[in-house]
Amino acid sequence: STQSTWGFKMKFGELIDYCIRMINGFNPKNAVTSYVEDFLKNVTNPYEKVFITQVFYGVIRYKSFLKAFTEALFTQKSSSTNRGDATLYWIMAYISIFRLDELSHDDYRRLIQSQDPVKMNVFLQFLYSTDDLKQHVRAEWLKEYDTSYIDEKVIGVLQKNISGVNDILAGVEKKATGHVVQTTSPVSYTHLR
Repeated sequence: STQSTWGFKMKFGELIDYCIRMINGFNPKNAVTSYVEDFLKNVTNPYEKVFITQVFYGVIRYKSFLKAFTEALFTQKSSSTNRGDATLYWIMAYISIFRLDELSHDDYRRLIQSQDPVKMNVFLQFLYSTDDLKQHVRAEWLKEYDTSYIDEKVIGVLQKNISGVNDILAGVEKKATGHVVQTTSPVSYTHLR
């Protein structure tokens, strides 16, 4: 099941779709607070409101950071990505990089599993590849953030989190490709070092 343990009535897939619609519908020329209130007027569950609001504000706040990530993803994985999925990738990157410690392992797995496995396989393989991040994204991030923040708080934390998400990576890879190339041992993820 892709139902959360957070008290949501919506499934994670529905929550992510709601976030995508909210982000895509936002015009930066309009007042943010009134847009958020208006967009969420039909969402009655307080946990869902908080999740959607935090994702919306987080993606808006880190938009250039997330755009640098997705531009590199689209460039490096052009045959297996679609630029039309940019907002989905912004949301998933925001949650994976900035909010992962707030999710239980099971909720993160459910969140990932709520999306197309092929898209998530490409996303996760790129996100958790230290080499890809250093070679293709880091320079863009360094235009706005300092080196220690990017190396320690972003790339370093993602590298540290690999062992905790190996089973999710393997499960998504199996669903996407029908097999798992890597084992779930962090040492075997040589492309992630």
